[in-house]
Amino acid sequence: MFHHNGAAIERSGEVIAVQYVREGFSAMEFPDCNHVLRPGMIIISDLKQTYRGSHHEAVIEQIIIPRAALGLTDAEPFSPIILFEETERGGKLAAEFDRFFAEDPFGTRRQAHSRLQALLIAEIQETWRSNSDREEWWYGRRNLIRKYIDTHLDDPNLGPVQICELFNMSRATLYRMFEEDGGVRRRIQDRRLHSAIWDLATSGVKRGRLSQVSERWGFSSDANFNRAVKIAYGLPPGVLFRSSVTAKMDLDALGDQFIENDPFAEWFRSQDRGIF
Repeated sequence: MFHHNGAAIERSGEVIAVQYVREGFSAMEFPDCNHVLRPGMIIISDLKQTYRGSHHEAVIEQIIIPRAALGLTDAEPFSPIILFEETERGGKLAAEFDRFFAEDPFGTRRQAHSRLQALLIAEIQETWRSNSDREEWWYGRRNLIRKYIDTHLDDPNLGPVQICELFNMSRATLYRMFEEDGGVRRRIQDRRLHSAIWDLATSGVKRGRLSQVSERWGFSSDANFNRAVKIAYGLPPGVLFRSSVTAKMDLDALGDQFIENDPFAEWFRSQDRGIF
């Protein structure tokens, strides 16, 4: 389990963290949203925000970038941005991670920095862009549906049919609206999995607890819940929570990864403070 607040924000609030999950999973809770990160998912996090979470046998590549390098020096903190490697935008970021962590870092990282910086600026601007009336309706309706999903996860009938009827839209429109989430079914499944996993991570796995959690978060049966967790994370829920680790990193531990004359590395050295 880990918490990022107070003193941690004071130390690291001037940076953005970009994380690419390679193995395992990580459950994270932010002020206005919760996420379970699985292999193939990328999260862009503003470390000015508070959050907490837990890693479970997770292998995560992480790149830390100063807010100033992204034009965010005086910007308000933003909610985390989630991308999937199979999508167009997520695939581009995933490719830059591969280049950045290649075996020949001296030949690739400098080029990867500029490309990664440009992609992140574009992604953040996409989140903040001013929209037309049509776009405002589109994103407003999507956010409303997301809130509806989050507050009705215990409803076993929650799904595309119910949502289309309630919000008076076609299946095709609903799919396009949630395409970046992998579809509305994927969104519902991910939210249920996150809520159930976070429940188990914070309260522990006790006798009868798995049944309580699967029922509470809308799974049709214990077997369905176990199968969903195993498909998503490779292990049944009882095995995932046998141990937990506390994540901590500081600049000294990262020192050997820096490249001479790297502008980001020089910025970190000038700060002389921990990250988390």
